[in-house]
Amino acid sequence: MDDLTANIATVIVGIVALCITGWTMIAVRLYQRQPPLAFDPRREAPWGLWDLLLVLALAFGPSLAVGVYFQPLLGSANPSSEALKELLRWNSFVSVISIFGMITYFQFRPQASLQDVGLNLRGLGHQFGVGIACFMLVAPVVFAIQAMFVLLLKFESKHPLIELLQDDPSAFYVCAFLAVVVAPISEELVFRGFLQGWLERLPLFRADMDSFLLGRRQTSEEDDLLYCETNRDTRRVALMPIIISSTVFALMHFSHGPDPIPLFFLALALGFVYQRTHRLLPCIIVHACLNGTTMLLLWLSLDELGK
Repeated sequence: MDDLTANIATVIVGIVALCITGWTMIAVRLYQRQPPLAFDPRREAPWGLWDLLLVLALAFGPSLAVGVYFQPLLGSANPSSEALKELLRWNSFVSVISIFGMITYFQFRPQASLQDVGLNLRGLGHQFGVGIACFMLVAPVVFAIQAMFVLLLKFESKHPLIELLQDDPSAFYVCAFLAVVVAPISEELVFRGFLQGWLERLPLFRADMDSFLLGRRQTSEEDDLLYCETNRDTRRVALMPIIISSTVFALMHFSHGPDPIPLFFLALALGFVYQRTHRLLPCIIVHACLNGTTMLLLWLSLDELGK
């Protein structure tokens, strides 16, 4: 075992130890009837179903269009690695455009702001700390679930990026950019910020159909305070948006072998963090660190194969 592999193994052991310590602390807090994470209320999400559908089109439409365009080149049994890399480059480009499109839409939408989604610069240090702590708590659990399916039940992960890298390791940097930067930002915006944010208002919803479809156009400060207090006191309702958004998130990865199952548990953790903090940065950090760890392990395995 070389020094790099030994150092990584030491880091993994340290993360597992911190994970066990963290879950023990959470168990103690729950036993003392204290929440694992402080609740930060938010005002009611001002967007409606129409806005959500438009966001989904902005998020996934360009990537689907690129996939359709490249389909004739990829339709053969063994598409060339150059065609696959070109697809990845275009997919990266349009995904970045999609992210800016979603952010711009809600920045300029009437009665909405990026703070409503969870993009808030206040308390960046705390948000970063929550993200790192959550990663250390969740990552060993997610990887353990995935390992159980892969090693014990013989279900292989079939992520297209992994399959591409096994055939052509030169595409590693493009794949890493997609997995560690683009996917966490885009998916957390859609599934936690927009979808779960919209779902959180539904159990307390008392408006007409126009407001349901188009969102609330005007709210008073008293309305926002009332919503925050009602949302704070309605503990049972908080699970529904988390479970629904997590299920949709997992189903979006249905073609990746057993991955939807560990990803569902990851999404539950991300949904809980978002529901408590109403900040996207911690969720993005967890998602990026998890994907980054996967890419690092994949790079090490490819490096071993190349020796």
